[in-house]
Amino acid sequence: MVFIQVKKSDTEQIFVECKTTETNDAVIDRIVELWNTRLRLGRLCASALGLADYGPEKRENEKGLDTIQMEADEDAAKHGEKVPERHRNEYYQEDPTGSRTGNRCRPELADVIKKTVQDAQECISAKRVERKEVLLMEDMMEKMENIRGAIMICYPEGLPQYDICRLELEGDDSGAVGAAGAAIVIAEETSMWWAGKGKIFFLIFNFLF
Repeated sequence: MVFIQVKKSDTEQIFVECKTTETNDAVIDRIVELWNTRLRLGRLCASALGLADYGPEKRENEKGLDTIQMEADEDAAKHGEKVPERHRNEYYQEDPTGSRTGNRCRPELADVIKKTVQDAQECISAKRVERKEVLLMEDMMEKMENIRGAIMICYPEGLPQYDICRLELEGDDSGAVGAAGAAIVIAEETSMWWAGKGKIFFLIFNFLF
């Protein structure tokens, strides 16, 4: 067996176990899959925390600070314009980014999501590399399913098709835009640079972004 440390930065790294019989291409393919799944789980954790605090995503054309929308609605109503009804549930909490509806679930149920996310974050933490703990695909998939279950408890009616949590759980990375999208690694555009240190090999991706 060969242990490989994949490192982009102090906080972005994983520890992988490979067989000496594996080809370089097979190793790259598998590590890229692990790396991208780690990114996906990280994005899911971030969006799930947003869901717990501020409810489901708004449609793209509806995003904006609720306080500003309310002021605009008041002005429109004064001029006799029809104002859309904006539902606010009893646990409403305005999203400071204007991306979510604010209609969160009960706080005690939201805590279920947060605790599940915390467990998932520990799974992909760089601290595991310090302890030389190998990152496994099945462990990450289990954490995703745990988050899916926690979300279903809080939102049994399901999330909108455009909600980032739903997209990530369905394996759709279209919600990964900007830096998050650029961080996704393509196996065909990736090479390995090796430096030996004792029995452990340190690997650095040729990140093309």
